[in-house]
Amino acid sequence: MGLFAHSQAGFVVAHQNEVRVWDAKIDGPRWWRPLNARIVGVGSAGALGSTLEESGVLALWTAPPAHTLRATSSEAPPGWRLL
Repeated sequence: MGLFAHSQAGFVVAHQNEVRVWDAKIDGPRWWRPLNARIVGVGSAGALGSTLEESGVLALWTAPPAHTLRATSSEAPPGWRLL
């Protein structure tokens, strides 16, 4: 099953363990990346995309070059609170 979300970041599309951000302006993928586990959720808000892996890893993706901010249930970046 494929997952889909959309915002100004682009179309966030996930299938199994690969995430892609599709840019309608260039009619092609802005970037894509395989992840370590199957993706069970995606989101998109403003210029930020997110993925939730089956292993519990939540990844927040910024615009290219796809800088990743990661948080899991046992660790969070300084100033973040996991809910």
